[in-house]
Amino acid sequence: MKISSDVVLITNISVIDATGSPPQEGMNVLIEDGYISALSTEPIPAKADVAIDGSGQFLIPGLWDMHVHWYEKDYLSLFIANGVTGVRQMWGSPVHYQWKTRINYEPEFVSPRMLVASTIIDGPNEYLPTALVATNASEGRRYVRRFHEMGADFIKVYNSLSRDAYFAIADESRALGIPFAGHLPWAIAAPEASDAGHRSFEHLMGMSHALAAQGSLREFLATTKATDDIEWSTDFIEGYDPVRASDLFDRFKKNDSWQCPTLTYQRNLATYPERVGLDRDRLAFLPQFLIDTWDPSKNPGYSGYIKARVVQVNQIELEHYKFITGQMSAAGVRIIAGTDVLNPYCFPGFSLHDELQLLVEAGLTPMQAIQAATRSAAEFSGRLDLLGTVEVGKIADLVILSANPLDDIENTTKISNVIFNGRVNTRVELDAMLGQAHDKARASDTRDA
Repeated sequence: MKISSDVVLITNISVIDATGSPPQEGMNVLIEDGYISALSTEPIPAKADVAIDGSGQFLIPGLWDMHVHWYEKDYLSLFIANGVTGVRQMWGSPVHYQWKTRINYEPEFVSPRMLVASTIIDGPNEYLPTALVATNASEGRRYVRRFHEMGADFIKVYNSLSRDAYFAIADESRALGIPFAGHLPWAIAAPEASDAGHRSFEHLMGMSHALAAQGSLREFLATTKATDDIEWSTDFIEGYDPVRASDLFDRFKKNDSWQCPTLTYQRNLATYPERVGLDRDRLAFLPQFLIDTWDPSKNPGYSGYIKARVVQVNQIELEHYKFITGQMSAAGVRIIAGTDVLNPYCFPGFSLHDELQLLVEAGLTPMQAIQAATRSAAEFSGRLDLLGTVEVGKIADLVILSANPLDDIENTTKISNVIFNGRVNTRVELDAMLGQAHDKARASDTRDA
């Protein structure tokens, strides 16, 4: 990756290093060749190309959104402009591999770092028509080998996988040393998925059922012919079993099974009719063709979300998902921050800050929420040696804030500078990125009219 050769000196700043330590006040930070080379309360003798007075400001690691679906090159800058220096692409496509190459060799290509999934692998009753279908164990193994050879960072599994296909994917992934992650398939119980090596569970799918006294979703589906998921989903919420939960949380910790709750996505479903007004300012940064996909009048797939009964149940589920997230965190289950960008009103860059706020509402401390998007994201990705904390020897992916996020997590939005790969992006430059995205979006409206 192209790294800035600028020598950057930040003076008298409060460092929140995301290790869990208290803020270190009055720190001087030296960045050389894209890496943090010194941290000290003492003056650092250096001839700096870029000098930043950090008085009254706070330094945190660059943020990661660990659950995104994004395909629009011209709007990748929205992540950087919001301090999001890394993303996990949850439905890999050829363009994502091209972007990873461009990030490495084109310094003018503005994009966050990326982890890229395989194409989604689902079962015969696939929910998404464009997903790959593994009808048996042999096909599941073949897909794992294909994407391992393509250079995918992990295998993405989905709802309808059969037990044979799922466990074959797990076995082949383990043999090749590539993680697998994604949705908890309907045919699989959460404890056995954890035992099989399911690296991260997305959206807390199946968790309300797994934590209920009635048993797992798999057990439930085997004994009922219910067709209205709204009725039985609230039954599971009311049946939360602390003993069953404790057992499952212990299993997650033992197996190093992570959770990516994507509470932003759940929040948006619970407030779907109101989001247009609530998010009007953000909508200005996206092209109309994309916004139209979120409009129930233009996309029938979302029409069900505006029904009053569905909205009410989504609100109940959101509060339960926040409760589960808080319980998991308190028990020591590992949490990473993700938003499900590209789903309705999940915005590139902007929504990661919503997720941090929702994690705090769920019971995490502001430090734990920040860690979910920094240190934990790096540890989960196997990159903690280079990323995720503010320490000597780490790559200089950093965000400077004008207010303390440990006092109020919303202060992560008060960005003064974003340093990516050692290059300083000032507030003026970040505003220019936003302006370019805005102009591009509005130009596309004119062209399409």
